[in-house]
Amino acid sequence: MPKLNEQRKGMFVVPREVIAEQFLRTLAGHPKKALDVMERFGVFDVLMPELSHLKHCTQSKDFHSEGTAFRHTCRALTRLGSIAWNKEFGNSVPLVVVIGTLLHDIGKPSCKRLIRQHGKLHISFQHHDERGSALAASIVRRLKLSSYGGMVSDHEVVWLIKSHMTAVQHMERPLPRCVLAERFVGERGLHLLQLMWADLVASLEPNHWPSLQPYRRLRNELDSFLTKRNGLYVMPKPLITGHDCITWFRMEQSPMIGKVLANVEEAQLQGRIRTQRQARIFAQRLLERGA
Repeated sequence: MPKLNEQRKGMFVVPREVIAEQFLRTLAGHPKKALDVMERFGVFDVLMPELSHLKHCTQSKDFHSEGTAFRHTCRALTRLGSIAWNKEFGNSVPLVVVIGTLLHDIGKPSCKRLIRQHGKLHISFQHHDERGSALAASIVRRLKLSSYGGMVSDHEVVWLIKSHMTAVQHMERPLPRCVLAERFVGERGLHLLQLMWADLVASLEPNHWPSLQPYRRLRNELDSFLTKRNGLYVMPKPLITGHDCITWFRMEQSPMIGKVLANVEEAQLQGRIRTQRQARIFAQRLLERGA
């Protein structure tokens, strides 16, 4: 392990592509067991020091009675492919979700702050999702993880980590349904749901029970306005198009059309309009008010 980063004539003795293949195949075989073995032999100290820093990152017992951020990450990886996972998502565990779970909290050490809330001091990790996504991008590119069969996209890993707090954020301050739809439709949306589930299942309250309330509330809302096809959320068919706006309202191509369509879509997702006629009237009123 200490020699994995050795170079000769500016080239790694062990190509990063070889490391990427072995690293990802090991994690795909059994995420938690792979983590234990890699930790035992010092893989992370050599290849991912950002992950090793989690071992000393304590967390607030109000939200993470399981212990350090590293212990939390271990618990999250254990839940991938578990009986509860299979009941929620089926037997498949996408490799990109494994990597997202492994790295989802690596931004915490650099964002750790003490804040006073309700008269008590709490540990805060505000913006750790944004910081973690930047660190994850560096790791994925440094180790060339995307070179292994295209199974791990650096862009998707970065996006997953940056978005993994969506359920909690939505519970605190509801997001527009058009934003939720954009994040959770398709396969990428399923991967985000899987990462959030693993994260929340591994986050233990003071009574040592996980709180899945933010996840359940989000899933219930998604079920109320999106449909499913082959296990994936899909957008409902748009009630009007840009061509309709040009034809009906004699509009010229402009950003205003996009603004009108976005407002119509949000109203449709909220259930306020359901037919094309209602959408046309709604769009007309938007234009009369200057959208």
